[in-house]
Amino acid sequence: MRSYVTDRYSTRMEPDGTWTIFDKFTGFPAEYCGRPTTLMLEDGSTSLCIVMNALDRHKRRQTPV
Repeated sequence: MRSYVTDRYSTRMEPDGTWTIFDKFTGFPAEYCGRPTTLMLEDGSTSLCIVMNALDRHKRRQTPV
């Protein structure tokens, strides 16, 4: 997955072979709709990470400075 400096979320493979979407600002696993984004398959974590970054970019554009 291509990562941009402005992306808030990224994926990482855990020692058990599952994938986690994490918050690049905090280092902690992210949540989506109140659910943890851990114990995922690679394809699912990549797809959801793209969606989460798009939503975050949209949210930041809407926030007044």
